Amino acid sequence: MKNGEERSAGQSKTDIIKQNTCLMEFRKFTAADYPDYSSWFNDPQLQRALGPIDEEWLNHILNDDEEGMELAVFLDSKLVAVVGITLPHDQYDYRVITGIGVKPALRNQGLGSKVLLQLLEEVQLEAGCFWVSYVEKFNFCGQAFFEKHEWMKFEEEEMYRYTYSG
Repeated sequence: MKNGEERSAGQSKTDIIKQNTCLMEFRKFTAADYPDYSSWFNDPQLQRALGPIDEEWLNHILNDDEEGMELAVFLDSKLVAVVGITLPHDQYDYRVITGIGVKPALRNQGLGSKVLLQLLEEVQLEAGCFWVSYVEKFNFCGQAFFEKHEWMKFEEEEMYRYTYSG
């Protein structure tokens, strides 16, 4: 534990993170968020994990993405993370986290965990619905992230599929 946190008997890491979560503001990603977010991709680790973004990506998420959305996450009015999600539709009945990008300067401070936990709390699942995230086999940080949060791991051809049902 860090910062003087003490774990009570029966208290999980997730409980500790929930206690220390400042509420962040989630809203739909806008063109005004793009300059700041795109600068994060100068970081090789983020670039490798989430791939490049460009004007074509921006146009798609602002205009063409009917099945999902990118959420800009703010803390103290500053963009700190971006989360991509796909909603259930005719093809499948689960929600997909397509990516969680944390501002590189804030990496390894538990912010990604706080973002995930708040997202899961705010976007309630209907009965029988669950969350999925696909992580490439070379993305060891992404794998460790979902495993830390106790998502179930399934091996697929080129990726791992992680599931969470709440």
